[in-house]
Amino acid sequence: MTNDSVSMLSEAASLGKPLYTLNLEGGSRRLDKFYKNLVEKGLCRPFKGELESWVPKPVDDRAVVLKEIKKKIKIPV
Repeated sequence: MTNDSVSMLSEAASLGKPLYTLNLEGGSRRLDKFYKNLVEKGLCRPFKGELESWVPKPVDDRAVVLKEIKKKIKIPV
């Protein structure tokens, strides 16, 4: 997968399968920051010509989402 779409990277990372990306030049700072965050969290790796066997960390943002919902509807966190 290329690293030029936040939505494609997000959907692919949520599957819990190894995700390799090809870095395309000319991206935006927003995309670069998002991509770097995925790599740092162990959700994807840049493709460097060889496939490795690895298991990405599971994605579970439910606690973060719940906290934001409670904040928006003014329920003490």
